[in-house]
Amino acid sequence: MNYVHGVDQPGLQKYFDDIKIVTAGKVEVLQELAKKFGKAETWMIGDSKKSDIAAALTAEIQAIYLLGGSNWAYNDFDCGPNYKYVIEIKNLEELLQIFPEKTT
Repeated sequence: MNYVHGVDQPGLQKYFDDIKIVTAGKVEVLQELAKKFGKAETWMIGDSKKSDIAAALTAEIQAIYLLGGSNWAYNDFDCGPNYKYVIEIKNLEELLQIFPEKTT
């Protein structure tokens, strides 16, 4: 499992094979990561619909929207019909319900 997000929380590494922090050129970087790891194994976890979730949907990877992050006018963004596939969470602890701890 691959985790892509701007927040590196302690303890999350054990749930993912790789963590990449993506800040600029998100769509292109996410597409490259999806080619490397596979779309089903590449996730964007972000707190902005406009800059994180929309980029993930454009790159055709899975996305998790962290509610309560960037809730200002910039983030009031319509991600289109594919938003129904986005998982919404209220805090990062909810990731434990989505991703099992990896075994190596």
